[in-house]
Amino acid sequence: MADKIVRLANSPNLPTVSLVMAHSYGVRDTQTIPATLNACPENQKPFQIGNGDNLVEILGMKNGATAHILAAKALLDPSRASGKVDGEAFIISDGIAVPFWHHARLIWTIARRRSRTDLVEVTILPVWFALAIASLLRWMYWIFTLGTKEPPVSLSKTSMTYCVNTHTYNTRKARQCLHFNPTSDHDAIIQEVVGWELEKRRLLKMKK
Repeated sequence: MADKIVRLANSPNLPTVSLVMAHSYGVRDTQTIPATLNACPENQKPFQIGNGDNLVEILGMKNGATAHILAAKALLDPSRASGKVDGEAFIISDGIAVPFWHHARLIWTIARRRSRTDLVEVTILPVWFALAIASLLRWMYWIFTLGTKEPPVSLSKTSMTYCVNTHTYNTRKARQCLHFNPTSDHDAIIQEVVGWELEKRRLLKMKK
């Protein structure tokens, strides 16, 4: 809906562009990294759903910021782009697919101050079992709250499906038109962002 509204609002007086962002991560991230760390309390063996072969494309925040700047410059000066930008939508990601569970396990591994080559061990749950639990929870919430509440997002069927399906994107349009050329060292960025999040939590504990 947001994508449609933004593009329909495009006009000569107010040119607009829609950037469709992949799941983002980076320093000062308030969603992906904290939620992943919370899913694996210290000294507990985390769960993995499925065999871990499913791939995802994600977006480092620096690449996301670069895409915004390129799009803004193209709206102000169309000669900066190769083709029409206003009223268009562009998919933005790092352009590299990584195994979903490598991404999660690497976060947990670094949080436990272990070598990036020595990923934490996980307990593997069958996909059917995880999806059955998600469906059961949804029905229980619907029955006991009369449909007024939903299960936690992390336990929803949508989240479970995201964990086991492959999600890759085509960024060719952004590369050709906006000259978007993402650069990313996934593992190094994870090292940096997990360190930042752990330090933030340490400082918060000191204040309490």
